[in-house]
Amino acid sequence: MKTMSTTDLRAAAKRYDDQFNDGGDGYSPYSNELEDRATAARKAEPICPAARQHDILREVERLTCSAAKMSGTYDAAKVAALRTEYDSLG
Repeated sequence: MKTMSTTDLRAAAKRYDDQFNDGGDGYSPYSNELEDRATAARKAEPICPAARQHDILREVERLTCSAAKMSGTYDAAKVAALRTEYDSLG
């Protein structure tokens, strides 16, 4: 997926949602990749604290969801560090 263009990822996300999520918004690896790219782009440029807090909340949500816990990717230390960073931003 890292080599797919943004346009290709959007099209793949739409196809995935149509096929597996009955056309709605559910989990999609393609949508996840688009969100990860957007977050990485925002991290690369200076942003206001509120925007960073939003990114932190999205990442905590992703790290603490039931799928992360079931797949074994839950990382309590990383979640705690993100929450500390969130609190430090005000």
